[in-house]
Amino acid sequence: MLAGHVTVGDYAILGGGAAVIQFSRVGAHAFLGGMSGLENDLIPYGMALGNRAHLSGLNIIGLQRRGSRARTSTACAGPTARCSPTRAR
Repeated sequence: MLAGHVTVGDYAILGGGAAVIQFSRVGAHAFLGGMSGLENDLIPYGMALGNRAHLSGLNIIGLQRRGSRARTSTACAGPTARCSPTRAR
C-alpha cells in the first residue's frame, strides 16, 4: 500500500501488505518485507523489515544479480559499513 506521492526505484521489491508513508522514497533494488510499515526513505539495495520498518542490512542477492563482485558484496555486509566498489586486480 502506497500512500500519497511515493517514489519507487527500479527493481524494488515490496512484500505483501507492506505500507509506505507518503512522500517517501524506496531506492532501486531495495527490499521491503511483507507486512512492514516504512516511515522513512529506504536506501538503494537496502533491506527493511518489521512493523516499524528499519534498515536491517543490504540486499546482497540484489547486488550479486546486478553484477557486483563477491568482494564488494561481502565488504558491504553490515548496515553501517561503508560501501565502495573494489577493482579487480
